[in-house]
Amino acid sequence: MIKTNEWTIADLTKYLVAVQSTLTTDEWARLKLTAAFSKEAKPDVVTESGQKPTRYQANQLYEPLEIFRQLGLPTIDWGTQTKWRGASEEGRLNCDRNGLPTNSLFLAKFLFELGLLRFPPLNVLIDLCASSDPAVRPIALKYFLDNINARYNDYDPVDFAKTSFIPAFKGSTPRMGTPTEVRTFQITSFLSVDYCNCTGVF
Repeated sequence: MIKTNEWTIADLTKYLVAVQSTLTTDEWARLKLTAAFSKEAKPDVVTESGQKPTRYQANQLYEPLEIFRQLGLPTIDWGTQTKWRGASEEGRLNCDRNGLPTNSLFLAKFLFELGLLRFPPLNVLIDLCASSDPAVRPIALKYFLDNINARYNDYDPVDFAKTSFIPAFKGSTPRMGTPTEVRTFQITSFLSVDYCNCTGVF
């Protein structure tokens, strides 16, 4: 069943949620290690007709949010027929006439329990802040600063002392600096320009 390509990922998840109460501990553990989920294809990537999509474990993919697409992270291929709802009250589990759940919140909760990622690990995000892609860097840095208290409060500049991920200036020349090189860090705009109004010492 998991190997079929006839079901959407949402349909597959509905089925798994419906039968999860029958899964043994060993079956649940195997399911976590099963590459059963495809990732969203990038808009500019064309796959050959009839080519089977590569499958991934849930813990190798992120929930399908626009911010993760902008960061170039692999998001689960949720399709468009079932709305993704990953952050709300669950409410009551409703099922259709076939016994499959229709409440997408329960589907998201199930995938999170399988390991679907809700945010990038700190080291992955800092690497994105230091990306060679100038379009990704400011988005990653804004995400990091917006979430530093809630999700990255274990951040220690010493751990990234050799990573140039802070946009700065040396004189009038824009540069990327490490936490030990940048003297001041004053945020202005992230999405409209590549560099922030920072003063760096290199």
